[in-house]
Order: sequence, then C-alpha cells, then structure tokens
Amino acid sequence: MTIKPKAPVIVTRENAAELAGAGPENIEPRLAPGGKGPHDPDMEARVAVLETHMEYVRSDLKDIKDALKANSSVLAQVSGNLKALPTKKDLWDWKIQWTIISLGAVALIVGGIIGGLDWIKTH
Repeated sequence: MTIKPKAPVIVTRENAAELAGAGPENIEPRLAPGGKGPHDPDMEARVAVLETHMEYVRSDLKDIKDALKANSSVLAQVSGNLKALPTKKDLWDWKIQWTIISLGAVALIVGGIIGGLDWIKTH
C-alpha cells in the first residue's frame, strides 16, 4: 500500500521507505559510494568526453575574449565617429532651415523681378 501525501513532500533516504511502503533494505542508492556507480558503467567514459569538449569550449571562449579585446580600440573609434554624425533631429532641423532660406531667396528674387518690372514700366 502506497501512502499518497496531501501536500508536496521532499523525498529523502530516511522517509522514502515510509512513503513507498517498503523497508529501508529495498531502497537502492542512485550511485554506490566511492565513485563506481553500479547503474551506469559507461559513465567514466562519458564524463571524460564531456571534459574534453569543455576544454574545447574554454579554448574557443578564450579566443573570443582575445578577439574582443583586440577589437576594443576599433569599437571605441567607431563609437567616437558615431557621436560626431548628425542625428535624425539634426537632419530635420537642417531641412527646415534650408527650406525657409530657399523660400526667402525665392521671395527676394520674385520681389526683385516685380520691383524691376514696375520700375521699368514707370520710366
């Protein structure tokens, strides 16, 4: 007969027998003490492969860090150059200013032509 807890219960070695309805002699540890697991004889080989892969990951990460350090001066220069470029607001302001200047110039030219023609007409 299995005991079903009403609230979540943390299963430990001490309470597992009670929760499972078995005696402590029937509880098998996940791994035997001493690092020689009875459940997975290939674990040492798999861990060795993972350690080798981790060394490659560390080496690649070191290469990436070195490349970033080498490019930091270039990135700083690019950042400085970007600060010198006009913003979108600057461009719009300049566009408005040049539009107003152009309209003023056209008004002066048209006024000059009309004034010149009027002067010619009267003389």
